[in-house]
Amino acid sequence: EVGQCRPSKMRALLLGVVATICSALVALVATQDSNDFSNQITTCPNACSGNGECVKSVCLCLSTHTGVDCSKQVLRQKHEFPSLADVLPAEAVPSYRLKVLIVTTEFVGPVSNGGIGTAYTTLAHTLKAAGHMVTVLFTMGPVSQHGPFEDWVKHYADQGIELVGLYHPPIRYLPRHMLESYEVCRFLRDRPEFDLVHFHDYQGAGYYPLL
Repeated sequence: EVGQCRPSKMRALLLGVVATICSALVALVATQDSNDFSNQITTCPNACSGNGECVKSVCLCLSTHTGVDCSKQVLRQKHEFPSLADVLPAEAVPSYRLKVLIVTTEFVGPVSNGGIGTAYTTLAHTLKAAGHMVTVLFTMGPVSQHGPFEDWVKHYADQGIELVGLYHPPIRYLPRHMLESYEVCRFLRDRPEFDLVHFHDYQGAGYYPLL
């Protein structure tokens, strides 16, 4: 058997050669990428003035700056919305405290909310600060992802805001959002004292009340 090349030894030899070639190619590509990255960093005008990142010779500026080299500062004007007293005739602006109902599926505290919860919680605090009486009807019901719901009821009551969990009857053959909208309609029928009701369009809680 002397001088014969066995198949197993041949395969091992070929695998070794392939591994060596692959390692050399990886090292070459890494070196090239490193050189390309270095070139990207150093070829932007004025190094982006320290106000952005250089990517392929183009400055990606921070939101506070603009220009080919990010040297120009962006001046943003602060916009303030006028109050109702500024845009409506005096006789159209109520001089008494309004009873306001906010109907929402999100509210800060009981759930990990998104933009709706942030907006409507801010609305509730703003209306309360303006002297109005605010009730929040939470359409998910008396449930909470963060502690007992009763704790959040007390938390908002201490701030002058009434938090109510919408009643959910034990019915399983109706779509959830249709059932919630109907229960909102029943809630408004039983408590007709509100001067103003806020709905968001998400999940359609205002469908039956608006019919």
